[in-house]
Amino acid sequence: MRIQTLMNFLIQPLQLNERQALRAAELCKCDLMTGMVGEFPELQGLMGYYYAQHDGEDMLVAQALNEQYMPRFAADALPETTLGLALSLADRLDTLVGIFAIGQKPTGVKDPFKLRRHALAVVRLLMATSAPLNLSTLIEQALHGYEDSLQPGKEMVAELHAFILERMQSFYQSQDIATDLIQAVRARQNDWLYDVDMRVRALLNFIHLPEAVSLSAACKRVNNILQQASLASLNTAVEPQQLEEAAERTLFDHIQTMEQAVIPLYSEGNYVHILEQLATLREPVDAFFDHVMVMVDNEAVKNNRLRLLLRLQALLQGVADISLLSIQ
Repeated sequence: MRIQTLMNFLIQPLQLNERQALRAAELCKCDLMTGMVGEFPELQGLMGYYYAQHDGEDMLVAQALNEQYMPRFAADALPETTLGLALSLADRLDTLVGIFAIGQKPTGVKDPFKLRRHALAVVRLLMATSAPLNLSTLIEQALHGYEDSLQPGKEMVAELHAFILERMQSFYQSQDIATDLIQAVRARQNDWLYDVDMRVRALLNFIHLPEAVSLSAACKRVNNILQQASLASLNTAVEPQQLEEAAERTLFDHIQTMEQAVIPLYSEGNYVHILEQLATLREPVDAFFDHVMVMVDNEAVKNNRLRLLLRLQALLQGVADISLLSIQ
């Protein structure tokens, strides 16, 4: 019933056939009651596939019954069908939420319920589909299945959320992706793991661009200036007539042009191209810091330059907080 509830939630974002989705959820554990799986537990899912075929079930439903246990280990293949992916995701989330809710989360090296493996599977499954699935929302949906028997608090939800994101970080580290790069993306507080992965892959390209070091340093400098300033009364409406220096006028023009250029790229999720576009800001940004003093005595001029830096910060940190990158 709990898995059916989760599958029902996944129908719309994953564009599943409702009848197939609910039928797969209904049958997903039936083969565990058979003598064959009782004797050979490693056949769970596979026997469900054969029994479903024998009983004339929809072929996609049968395939999903086998794919619900994929991936079985870190390097295992993912489900080939969207229905199988949905069933696997629902099953893992139900397991994680249920065991966390009774206070049996892993401690140290002890993980008797293999929750780390389940969490890694959730990460990989969510990264494999472009459907807009929010991790926090999925955890909350899984909790609904336990409302009658358990009353887990918000702390448990936060703990499970953090636990799954820790598995994501471990997954990237196993691919030799630097921690600072992962943290730069996570600073955006993005809960859509497919989108997180797209941003990570884009940063892997960005850090090899010749402009990356300079832009990362400039972003750090912008952050430091803005942290020291009082921004409570500031908005991002720059007053062009108060831009006194040629370098700040040039930067303002580039920012305006860039803001318009990246809008369609964000809607496409084309983060590689966005970062490549941002790399072209290197020269006007360097010129600004070489020739313009931000914290001047004239309050109007200073605030206008701070507004300009707020606009620049929003651009530079749109994909990830590149100030967190440690690149030479």
